[in-house]
Amino acid sequence: MNLHHPLMKQTLAMRQHLAHDNTRLRAALTTIADMAEHSPSAMTMNDIARIARSALVAIPRENPLLRHPEQPGGIES
Repeated sequence: MNLHHPLMKQTLAMRQHLAHDNTRLRAALTTIADMAEHSPSAMTMNDIARIARSALVAIPRENPLLRHPEQPGGIES
């Protein structure tokens, strides 16, 4: 296995990116489940919606290995 091959670097970078996303989304879902189970307030739905939107649109730190090779700073640069 050649870890210096550009496709291998991209694959590893994407796996790391997805692992971070999974961790972040699981934390959001755990918070939402706790709020839904333990809060008697109807206003909780607004908070749950806000947390869900934030979790879905959060932008992780950019990883240059995931850039298209023709973009500045891409893996072929």
